[in-house]
Amino acid sequence: MDSRLLPAGDHAPRCTDWSSSIALDPRGTAFAADSVTLIATPGAWPKPVFAHPLLTGLAPRMDTKLGMTRILAFRHEPGSDDRVLVYIYSGRQMAGKAYLVPPSELSNLVAHPHDRWRREEPPPSRVVAVCTQGSHDVCCGTDGTRFAIEAGTRDVTVLKISHTGGHRFAPTALLLPDARMWAHMDVALLDVILDRSGEPREIIGRCRGSIFAPPGPGQVAECAVLAEQGWNWQPETVAVTGMDVVLSGGGRAFRVATRETRIVPTIACRAPGGEPSKTSTEFEVTGMWEL
Repeated sequence: MDSRLLPAGDHAPRCTDWSSSIALDPRGTAFAADSVTLIATPGAWPKPVFAHPLLTGLAPRMDTKLGMTRILAFRHEPGSDDRVLVYIYSGRQMAGKAYLVPPSELSNLVAHPHDRWRREEPPPSRVVAVCTQGSHDVCCGTDGTRFAIEAGTRDVTVLKISHTGGHRFAPTALLLPDARMWAHMDVALLDVILDRSGEPREIIGRCRGSIFAPPGPGQVAECAVLAEQGWNWQPETVAVTGMDVVLSGGGRAFRVATRETRIVPTIACRAPGGEPSKTSTEFEVTGMWEL
């Protein structure tokens, strides 16, 4: 990695500011999952959030009846009893179901969703899930919270959620049922996504990727197909072999070639010199062919 991509030793920038200054590419950095489970979690959130007593026995990623499931906490006003509100979105359409479950049954519901605790009122149909967990990273706690408030002025349900990864791209959000994650969110970007008022290619540089594709080349390739095909494109299968990716959706299939471009840092937020830092790899598309 080029050492010039790290801050000077006497400089302690916020990670999201530094990522913008060195033009980190968010494409390929979304998490991957078959389903998303959101659990209303009260009180202060520890780091990690799964140290919260309500979430005992759960983990960020779990292999459940619905496939690989990403588990996230969200902020919600507590009800009149101790039952826990849970939203589960699954399938390629990200169809949602809502549950009210006793805390003692929470782990069982997450692993084996069933209708015993199903709530008659459906879950939100259009969700902007914004990472606001300040106990994990200050950028999400400040920028994420600010964006969540701004997004609340739009015709969409905003959920303040726990750490999703990618705090260097804060504010970062997952949109459902689109199942895509986005970086450096603001209301102008949100409006384009919600209203389809611009072409994906105009904003694709702020797309982290579809959760239906593997991180790295898979998500980078899927972003390229989205940019080329427009908003109606949704991946059904994504197969990665080395740097080559084959994607299918809507009766069409594409092969996308990628390559590594640079090794980049993820700095420690507000730490001198950004240390301790981690590294990751960026990728770019070198060719695309319809099969």
